[in-house]
Amino acid sequence: MVMALIHRCLVVLVGGFFGFAAQAGSELSSHVKSEYFHINDPSETGLGFLADTNLLYVGGCRVFELKKREFGKTCLYPADLRWAAVSPDGSLLLGSAAPVDGGKGTSYQLDAVTGRVLSSRRGLYFAPPIAISPTNKYWVGSFAAANVIGSEHLGLMGRDWRIKKQNIDAGVQRIFRLDFSENGEHLWVNGHGSTSAKLDTVNWKVSFDIDACDACGNLAFVDHKAGIGVQFIQKKAIIKSLEDGRALFEVDIDSSRAEPEVAISKDGKLLAIKGNFEKDGKVNYGFVLVDLK
Repeated sequence: MVMALIHRCLVVLVGGFFGFAAQAGSELSSHVKSEYFHINDPSETGLGFLADTNLLYVGGCRVFELKKREFGKTCLYPADLRWAAVSPDGSLLLGSAAPVDGGKGTSYQLDAVTGRVLSSRRGLYFAPPIAISPTNKYWVGSFAAANVIGSEHLGLMGRDWRIKKQNIDAGVQRIFRLDFSENGEHLWVNGHGSTSAKLDTVNWKVSFDIDACDACGNLAFVDHKAGIGVQFIQKKAIIKSLEDGRALFEVDIDSSRAEPEVAISKDGKLLAIKGNFEKDGKVNYGFVLVDLK
């Protein structure tokens, strides 16, 4: 799949939702399709392909239906859900509803496909980023107590809402992305670049082992199964081959305003990139679907 993307042509981001079209100014293989879809509220963060392969979580209480290429008409999840993290297998959502008018926030564990509330905890609010372990038994975030505390330290919380471990040195000064390795043995903090760190999940210490992936340097997102990674530089997302580090194609996105989110489908055929896209001096928040087939 990756090698088939080497031949290039001009990509056009086709507008969805409001029908607005934007030209990305990047080059792609002739068979790769890319579509842009607008999201009204930039505070509705979160991105992930669900266990139901037709559904993509894009923040808030709704999902995006991939076959129809449209947003769900109604909320699948609690209407007050602001953002959520998706488990690696796409079966679990862990999300929070922000406090309103001085009230208390609520955190949810949700069946990602049906929307059923598995468990909730009022008075507990998480701020992203959060990473759910591949076992779905616990998650990691930059919290240290019942209230949100963003710092360079991490904490572990179990499905029973109890903190299992806290004050874990993340090895970085600012945390903006958390990813478990596929086997769960490592946690990557802030991707694979010079400002990132790798933690050993056995002892939760910073690991200085040399990364076996030579092409993973400076990549914000890596998927070994699909053989691609994503690097954000200036106002572009550059999708690279892990085989030889070559740039396969690019998407115009402004990562200076907020760290973009990336997710890839289980079969490695569809890539989603969410963030701020600039067109004719106007910034639009949404996501791009890149069909890699």
